[in-house]
Amino acid sequence: MVKGYGLLGLVFVLLILGMGFISANECSTDNDCDAEPNGHCREYLWKCDYCSDSEYYNWPQGCVECLEDSECNDNSNGYCGLLNNCHYCSEGTYWYQTDCVECTEDSECNDNSNGYCDVLGECHYCTDSEIPNGVQGCIDCNVDNDCDAEPNGYCYTYTGDCRYCGANEYFSMYGCVECLADYECGTGENCNALHNCVTTVPTNTSSGGGIISCEGCNLNEKCYPVNNRKNGSFCSVDKEWIIQNDEGASCEDNFECKSNLCVENECISGTWFKKIIEWFENWFN
Repeated sequence: MVKGYGLLGLVFVLLILGMGFISANECSTDNDCDAEPNGHCREYLWKCDYCSDSEYYNWPQGCVECLEDSECNDNSNGYCGLLNNCHYCSEGTYWYQTDCVECTEDSECNDNSNGYCDVLGECHYCTDSEIPNGVQGCIDCNVDNDCDAEPNGYCYTYTGDCRYCGANEYFSMYGCVECLADYECGTGENCNALHNCVTTVPTNTSSGGGIISCEGCNLNEKCYPVNNRKNGSFCSVDKEWIIQNDEGASCEDNFECKSNLCVENECISGTWFKKIIEWFENWFN
């Protein structure tokens, strides 16, 4: 029996404490917070909070100015930001994804037929002789056919400018060349390390045979011009055959390297250079 009264007493105490807790609450609904406009009853804490005149309450964000762009209609260029505040773009711009921009497509830069939209969403305009490109800017060409002002013109796609080879040259991965192999040259000529067709130095022999004089380098009773390459060596200006350098060695001219590529006084790999060329071609095409 005593235990029963003890249990009833505990329940009575808990009820008293609960009534005290409830009585300490400021509110149970938003209507209880009507002393000021935009009042609301904060859930779980049961305290009154009040938003500013330009805000309203939304759970769970709290006091906000907006949830959608349409709520920022004081200005046609208004948008609702990440913190649920209204922001406004300047005249001539509009909100796109994360920023105010002038454009997202070239067609929006229509004040000039040569206008284009860059990656930052800004309009730019090229001259009548230029071609707009959203990545490279104003360029001279996109393809070789754009460079027809002179013969043998080609488009250097990495920079978008026109370049022109000589009358007997054509464009290759090495630039303007006359040849890449001996068969492209005429009779009595060969293709040297600079990709030019040169006349083979004649062999002068005495009546008994053998070379009397040679303005290049001798090899198997034949005379080869300076800068000519044979069997992994090149003919130097000193008229001596010198073994070509490996990748990474210092150099002054292409023919000094086994790869035939000397860049910034260092022999580089032809395979590496070709990959770079192909990467640029794939990027811009």
